[in-house]
Amino acid sequence: MQKIGILFLLLILLGGVSSQAADAVSTPPEAKPIAFTIDNKREIRQPAPVRIKKVVDSTALLSEAGDIYSLTGLDIPDDNDTAPKTQKRLTELAEGKKCTLYQTRSEKVGRINRMNQIVGHFTCGKDDNWIQGTLLSEGLARVRTTPDNKIHAAEMLTLEQQARDKKLGLWALPMNAVLTPSTAAQRIDSFEIIEGKIYSTSQNRNAIFLNFTSDWKTDFSIGIASTLRKDFSKLRIDPMSLKGKTIRVRGWLRNYNGPYIELDHVEQLEIIADKQATPAPENKAAKIIDDIVNSTRPTDEKQQPDFMHTIGGKKTQDLSAPEPPQIEEPKLPEIKKPVLTPVQRPTNQ
Repeated sequence: MQKIGILFLLLILLGGVSSQAADAVSTPPEAKPIAFTIDNKREIRQPAPVRIKKVVDSTALLSEAGDIYSLTGLDIPDDNDTAPKTQKRLTELAEGKKCTLYQTRSEKVGRINRMNQIVGHFTCGKDDNWIQGTLLSEGLARVRTTPDNKIHAAEMLTLEQQARDKKLGLWALPMNAVLTPSTAAQRIDSFEIIEGKIYSTSQNRNAIFLNFTSDWKTDFSIGIASTLRKDFSKLRIDPMSLKGKTIRVRGWLRNYNGPYIELDHVEQLEIIADKQATPAPENKAAKIIDDIVNSTRPTDEKQQPDFMHTIGGKKTQDLSAPEPPQIEEPKLPEIKKPVLTPVQRPTNQ
């Protein structure tokens, strides 16, 4: 009887320990603050302190001085679910706190939007938590830069991808999934993200077009204006050489010979690195046959010259390979041809 009581007591204690362990696992860890590093001082002016009085909506803030600020580089999808969560999280991060505003260095572009709101990046709180980075990392926003305001686009795209891989926030909803070229037609007249493999590239009146099927008149296409060539060149990217590459593009999707996105800045386009294929298991029998075939091939085959393709230039031959020796043909004795006398046709009688 005493043993039964001891066992019952042990079960109670173990049950309490296991429930505490389960609670520890189910409770998400506190989010670490994301720093905003000024890696390019040419693009950001001297930061200015701002104290936030109230959060107006999912991307707008009201300061104690009465100014309205807008978080640049973010898009909140219209799914009736993300915006309230984003606004709630933004309230926790910024409302009633001392923040720092970072804007473009130029006073002419990127500082005021069409609604006369002050535009920029914000860090808030004692930890200087980067607001845009935090919302993106938690799946509460997606990246939407503009030609006049594209600061830290690469960092924001990375944080967005990490949240998408974990299916956090808006990325858990099927309606916010990244589209494919074949599904793009379902979402005309909206801001979308599309990923696919480029089938062909073409050029017309200095504009470049990226096509995703052989039928360019109805398939999804991307247009690149000639004014962006210089920006792509700075990144060592030749858009005409993107055939066969997997890319991800974001922008306003409209109908122009099928679903169409026109780029107005290069940060809209991401070139996705090809995933390394898993090597197939070695087939010893096939290897033996291949070795036999290779051993029977002639070794004096003429080596094909290598070609190097330069962006915007012609193909040039690699002249590093030695040329084969020239063999003179033997001279044959000259044979004199007989002189033939032409035969005159008879005249008509």
